[in-house]
Amino acid sequence: MPGFDVVLLSSGHWFAKQYVYALNNEVVGGQLWWPDKSRSMKVNNTGAYGISAETVLSAFASHPNYTGLTIVRSYSPDHYEGGKFGPQQEGELLENAGFNRAIEKVTDKSKSKLRLMDITEAFGYRHDGHPDP
Repeated sequence: MPGFDVVLLSSGHWFAKQYVYALNNEVVGGQLWWPDKSRSMKVNNTGAYGISAETVLSAFASHPNYTGLTIVRSYSPDHYEGGKFGPQQEGELLENAGFNRAIEKVTDKSKSKLRLMDITEAFGYRHDGHPDP
């Protein structure tokens, strides 16, 4: 990590694929998979993305020898809605909770190592803002 000047995390859309989410050795959720219909999931795909973003950002920000900049890019609403494109309505945009929690956890000095590239609102208005098959 110390050798990087800039790290860009841009993988949120992969959390909308078929996955199992485990936290502290417990299966807490899944995307396109949930075998136990008798109980609800504790973590959905956006929650899993937030937890992952918080973990990675906190690790980079708190690393004593890392002086670079870490940017997390939010992702297109079209990726996680699972249906046809429709313009997002105000108040329906995904919160960047993982980034916000990481900022709260790190020292003021470390906050300068983290940035959010929030594309959610802009991509919510145009379905062609991200290529798709």
